[in-house]
Amino acid sequence: MSYRWPVVCLPVEATPSRMWWNLDETAPELWDPAIYGDAITDWEKEIIINARRPDFQSCTMGHEVEQVDEKIKRTMHNVVTKSRLSSEDAEYRFRIFLTHTMEVRGGDYDGSGPWEWSFGPYDTGIQGAKVFLKDVWGTLGEHVAWEWHNEAYVPSRGRVRGCGSHLHFRPIDEWWRKFADTHFGGDILWGKALAFTLLWNTLIDTAFALLPFFCWGDRFRKEAGYCAAPFHIPDRAMNLPSRWRSRRLKVSTVKQFTDDERRTDYRRYLFITFNNGLHHGHFHPLTVELRVNECPPTISCVGQQILCRLVLFAFKTQLNKPPNAVSSPKLARESVEVVQDFLDEVLGAHRYGGRPRPLFDKMLEFGPIVYENGCIAPGNFPYIKPRFRYDNVFHLFYEIVKNVFNPVPRRDRKKYWVCRVIWLLVHRVPPEEEADNVWLVLERDFNWDNAPMPDEPVLPKSYRELV
Repeated sequence: MSYRWPVVCLPVEATPSRMWWNLDETAPELWDPAIYGDAITDWEKEIIINARRPDFQSCTMGHEVEQVDEKIKRTMHNVVTKSRLSSEDAEYRFRIFLTHTMEVRGGDYDGSGPWEWSFGPYDTGIQGAKVFLKDVWGTLGEHVAWEWHNEAYVPSRGRVRGCGSHLHFRPIDEWWRKFADTHFGGDILWGKALAFTLLWNTLIDTAFALLPFFCWGDRFRKEAGYCAAPFHIPDRAMNLPSRWRSRRLKVSTVKQFTDDERRTDYRRYLFITFNNGLHHGHFHPLTVELRVNECPPTISCVGQQILCRLVLFAFKTQLNKPPNAVSSPKLARESVEVVQDFLDEVLGAHRYGGRPRPLFDKMLEFGPIVYENGCIAPGNFPYIKPRFRYDNVFHLFYEIVKNVFNPVPRRDRKKYWVCRVIWLLVHRVPPEEEADNVWLVLERDFNWDNAPMPDEPVLPKSYRELV
């Protein structure tokens, strides 16, 4: 099954704003599980039906999408110039027009790319993917899209320009209150700091294992190591405060960020960073940002949702522990260096300007991976086993996604969006090889070209059967 999409360069109609930092977003399509059809899993439906309840949800999520395409810029420039601009200040007015267009369509043009927009917050990954497709097709026409890319040559700059999209996470305030009541005598600021600490530490020690959800081709783009540097790389040259130079953070350290989230800009060009960046003179609410993403939301939002589930398990574990206890997944000391070396290779951060290495090959190469503290789901079910020796990063990735895939009844796996994306990636097929199908992964009748799913797909017990 394959479609050839026409490349559309000019938005024809504005759509409502979907700023992900607008926490009062109440668009009805975000809360109606019926709109998602057969593609929605039962646990996603529970989150939507029981929206903003800590039993089911840890974070709201957001997404910034960037696509750099000289054709888009040139076409818009020509159309606008000929139709409404004088030649003397066409470029200046074009930028004003483009900025306005992005804001109306729910984006925020920051000068980093000719087509970048933000949306959210959403509670489940499928909501993010659906809103993305609705914005695209509502603007460009049903089933009209472009050829997705993670980098493009820009003639005006004489070089390849990366197209990085970013994922955002913010703990729901119900968890702030719960931690405040159970750990800090009702002090909401400390409860908020604890929630952000668990979120940060969980992403620091698990996001590397889910990189296939965020890598478009067989490797990350050339600029990935610059825009999303592994945490140990930046030093005084980036003017980082000393409190940033530790991978895992303490509650007291994070509280310094959460207490003044509207006064200081904390965003850095790191693999994972706090972000409350300035937009039009105003700080938006503090989030933890995962900067290394090049995939469209139809792929990346699956990984984002899985990370939120790991955070939820960390939150629930913390309820029965003191504030300074470790309840988030924590790498063993000997595995920290392995993970850092792995990130150096796949992001190309060990030498800026160097080419990142193939992702799946390096996932199989780097190991073993051991956790001092695992990730235990309710019922004492381990998503990440403590003190268990994972052979390599791919082994860890496989075990995490298998724990998401296997609970779905066999007869339903082929129709569920999450299972479709997992199936593609465990067979080590980069999304780029399914460039047409990534736009259709939520459709009722669907299958991959390079990793077709049987009617009742089953993952093997061991990842070794797939490599």
